[in-house]
Amino acid sequence: MGSKNITRGLAAVLIVVAGVLLALHSATASSGDVIQPGTLASLPAADNVVVEPTNTQAHIGIRQALDAAEAAVGTSDASVDLTARPVLASLTVGASPTMASQYYQRTSWLVTFNRDTYSAGPKGAAVYAKHKLVVAIDAVTGQFVIAYDAGPATLVATPSGQ
Repeated sequence: MGSKNITRGLAAVLIVVAGVLLALHSATASSGDVIQPGTLASLPAADNVVVEPTNTQAHIGIRQALDAAEAAVGTSDASVDLTARPVLASLTVGASPTMASQYYQRTSWLVTFNRDTYSAGPKGAAVYAKHKLVVAIDAVTGQFVIAYDAGPATLVATPSGQ
């Protein structure tokens, strides 16, 4: 009789422990998901941007890169794209190194946000929206490098008179 009570008590304790662990995992999964690294293949495509693997060691971690990216665009973990997740990569933006003011090549953490960006053009021009904003944070210094829109463009307004 005593061994049955011990077995039942042990089973009850295991059930309670399993429930607590499940609750803790559920409570932290939403914030923990953003600090899992993504892959190059998961990044949305963008014009004039080349993303390649890197062998350079990052001096800052994912959490610091997320904090810097969120501060740069005024957002939070809630808008991080969980499909792309932060990716460490060699980032090249721009046409060529001879156009130094428009050219960047750095090992960066690339953080993708679900955020609409809109094209700008002359009055009456068609307006397109892209639904991803990628923020590059220098993987050595933790400083903002550049932000660019990515993903497919969606027509949101047609030109005047058409």
